[in-house]
Amino acid sequence: MEIARLTWDGHDHLPHMFDAWLMDSNCFPYAIEVSNKVITLGNVKLIENGRTAWLEGLRVHPDFREQGFAHIMTNRMLNIAKEIGAIRTRLTLALENPAPSALAKSIGMYPVFSLAVGWKNWLKEIELKHDLIHVKQVTGTEMLDAINSNESILPSGIFVYHWYALDANLENVKSLDENITFWILKHEKMTVGLAIGLLRHTTDGPEWCTTIYAASRDAFKTMLTHQIKITKDQNVEGIMFQYSKEYEIHVKEIIGETTHEITLMLYEGPV
Repeated sequence: MEIARLTWDGHDHLPHMFDAWLMDSNCFPYAIEVSNKVITLGNVKLIENGRTAWLEGLRVHPDFREQGFAHIMTNRMLNIAKEIGAIRTRLTLALENPAPSALAKSIGMYPVFSLAVGWKNWLKEIELKHDLIHVKQVTGTEMLDAINSNESILPSGIFVYHWYALDANLENVKSLDENITFWILKHEKMTVGLAIGLLRHTTDGPEWCTTIYAASRDAFKTMLTHQIKITKDQNVEGIMFQYSKEYEIHVKEIIGETTHEITLMLYEGPV
C-alpha cells in the first residue's frame, strides 16, 4: 500500500489487483525484502493456455530506486516464465517512463505496437452528437467473425483490454471474464469499428475501460461517442479509452481536453 501510494500520484491500480494475484493459481507474485520491508514487487501471470507469461506490477519503493532492484526482479520474472513453461513473455508499459522499456529490452523483449490512452472525468458535460444506432453489441465469437471480415481493423491480430493483450482467437475469447463486452460498427457489411469494454474499480471509484479500433475517422468518432454513452448509462463518471494515435486530433472534438494521457506500448519476447 505504501508503494502504491507513492506511485502514479496515488492512483496506482496495484491495490485492486494484489488480492487477485494471491488467489489465482496462474499468478506468481514475488517480492524483494530489505530489513523485513517489501521494497520491490512483481507478478508473472500465465495466460493464453500457458503459452504466454504476462509480466506485470513491477514496482520499486521510491527510497530504493536506481539501486538495481528492478533489474533483479525483471530477471527473476523471466526465470519464472521459463520455469512454468511459457514460450513467450509479454507486457505493456507507458512510454513516457523510459526505465521500463530499458528493462524489457534487457531481457530480449521488443516493441510490437503502441496505443494512445486517455482518461476523462465528469462526462455529464459531454453531448452525444453522433448517430449510434448502427453500433451493435456482439459476443466474442461474433467479434472474431467481424474481425475476419476486415483484418485491417486489427492489423496485429492482437486485441487489448485494460492492460492485457491477447491473440485474437476463439480460445482466448472464451477465456475472458463474462463482464468484458464487445461492440462492432459495420458499413456495407464490412466491419469499420470495434470496441472492447469492462467496468473497473479504482482508487477514485468505478471507471469504464475501453479499447477502440476503427477503420476511419468517422468510425472512430462514432465508437468513442458510443463508449461515452455506455459509461454515462451506468452512472459512471470516469472513462479510460485506448485507441490508435492517428485519431488523437479527433478526441478533442468529442470530449475536449482529457484528464490525463499516456502512450501504451506492447512488448514481447522469447523465454
